[in-house]
Amino acid sequence: MKSSLDLNLTRILCAMVETGTVSLTAERLDMSISAVSVVLNKLRKHYNDPIMFRGGKGMQPTALTLELYKIFKPALEMMDSGVNKTALLNEKGVAMRTVRIRSSSLVEFWLLGCMMQHPPDSHAVSYEFLSNQPSGQKRIELLRRRQIDIDIGFSLENDSAIQRYPLFESGSVLVCRRDHPRIKAAVTFEELKAEELLGWILPQDAVEKEQYLVSFDDIYTVHRTYRSTSFTNLLMHTAHSDAVMFVPAPFAPQMCAMLPLRTVKTAFLDSSKLSIYAHIHKAQKADPVLQHIIGLFSQWVGAGK
Repeated sequence: MKSSLDLNLTRILCAMVETGTVSLTAERLDMSISAVSVVLNKLRKHYNDPIMFRGGKGMQPTALTLELYKIFKPALEMMDSGVNKTALLNEKGVAMRTVRIRSSSLVEFWLLGCMMQHPPDSHAVSYEFLSNQPSGQKRIELLRRRQIDIDIGFSLENDSAIQRYPLFESGSVLVCRRDHPRIKAAVTFEELKAEELLGWILPQDAVEKEQYLVSFDDIYTVHRTYRSTSFTNLLMHTAHSDAVMFVPAPFAPQMCAMLPLRTVKTAFLDSSKLSIYAHIHKAQKADPVLQHIIGLFSQWVGAGK
């Protein structure tokens, strides 16, 4: 192995791991595709390793490449931080930090409101909410690479690098607008069938996974003209129309306080519960900002169970 390596090549290696394609790497780094290919060949020669190989979903990194990524990525971030130090300071000259949170739009809706009311002690933090719903394996990869600081959602498979925290288990409750012309304090199953029930679904295997969000006998006999993966979209239309929808019970108080909504009693829902977890990299398990976010669920969601 050669003793020296152009550090510019390490940035391209990291981009290749993150994008999985030569073309996206070239686009991200404002390079030509041929230039990226040349760099890839240089890396292969230097390490005597394929570096990347073609898999079912684009280019996949070799085991050596993943180990190099773990070394080079933090180093590049530190160098970038030094180069752009003035851009990372707030108006008081305090270094800023960005915390990236991945969750469903439902959790994002609740958590953003709760964090604005009960912010962490540190003011040198900005938060980015990402409500995309990648596969479980992709969620793990994003955490391992520190591209996501905290992932909130259904439980991920056990991974040696990931710490998992149970946040809450919840049943569902029906909501409608406060001045709904037909629905009173409670509704029967037959009365529900006569209403416009909006359906919240998950992007992955959407039809099948709806049963995990709300379940009762004969749920599939209730016609749902409109179903969406956007929870806030459905919630806003429920608040301003005669439509109704089911929401996780712990979040209902906040929704009814912010929007002209009210909960409706139902006797036909079963006792199944939705389990939600927080996942962070084990190297960050003592991070006070992430622990503050996790603590908000214990403190505020628990009160709404």
